[in-house]
Parts: sequence; C-alpha cells; structure tokens
Amino acid sequence: EATHALQESLQTAGDIVEAIPSGLFIYRYEPPDRLYLLDSNPEAERLTGIGTREWRGREFNEIWPQARASGVTQSFLDAAITGEMFETEDLYYADERLEGAYRIRAFSLPGQRLGVAFEDITVRKRAEEGQREALVRALQATQALRESEERYRLISENAADVIWILDLATNRFTYVSPSVERLRG
Repeated sequence: EATHALQESLQTAGDIVEAIPSGLFIYRYEPPDRLYLLDSNPEAERLTGIGTREWRGREFNEIWPQARASGVTQSFLDAAITGEMFETEDLYYADERLEGAYRIRAFSLPGQRLGVAFEDITVRKRAEEGQREALVRALQATQALRESEERYRLISENAADVIWILDLATNRFTYVSPSVERLRG
C-alpha cells in the first residue's frame, strides 16, 4: 500500500513537471563550485534548445558560457549551498546560442540538487520598453508643444500688429491680440 502511494505521488510529480508552462532544469551540486545537468522538462528544451539527452552530465558553465561573467553561476551556487532561493524578475542572458530576458527561481532540492524554474519574458520586456519609449516621445512632444505655444503667446502679446484669428467653420474669432485692445483704448 505505501509503495503504491509513493509510486502514485512520484507519477503525479512527474506529470506536473512535464506539463508546467515554465522551463525547469535540475542540476546536481558538487562542492565546492560545480553544477551538472541532470534533467529538464520539455518546456525548458523548447525555450532554450538545450535537450537533456545531449547535455546531461555537462557542467553548468559549459552549457551557459556567459553565466559566470554575469553572476548567474554564483547566484545558483549560493542557492545550492545555503538552501536560500535565488529569485529574479529580470535576468538578461546572451551567448552565441541563446539571447533573452528571463524570470528565474533557483531552489535547493534534496540530495545535493538544484532546481531552476524559468520563464522567457523577452516579448514582455520588449513591449514594456516600447511603451516607455512611446511615453518619452509623447512627453517630449507635449513639452515642445507647450514651448511653442508659449513663444507664440509672447510674440502675439507683444506684437504691435493687430492679429485676429477667424475660425471659418463657425465664423468666430478664436484669437484677438492684445494690440486690438490697445487700439480701442
């Protein structure tokens, strides 16, 4: 009975790992500073192109050549050593094979293992950057319009000439310069 329950529990856990929409890599930690790929789920392979069959047993920095320089290796080792989760909402990674922005959680597992769950957030980051750029452009255009209106106001208020602006659609004046008032006075 207990063996059957354990088998069902393991099958359930395996089914969940296979079905989740996040990538998942499992590494074996070997002190003092090595991580070796043990396993992954299908989503990890889809997101990264790293298949467990080809890469199993390879050292983390061999798989991810830019990880040490960017501090990722040390963050993952710290999670494996201390048992404290490493989490970031904004990790950018680029090498000759892969480039993108990722949300990452590295967490300690029993038996000197480290789980790394991740999502590719590159599209979202690009959209956010596009929104920021559009907002900056809109603010710059608004500021330029204000400056232009202020220059026009100063010129028209201080001009000796009479200025009338007539809206032809309504046959109403939309602007009459202060010099008209001075002429009336």
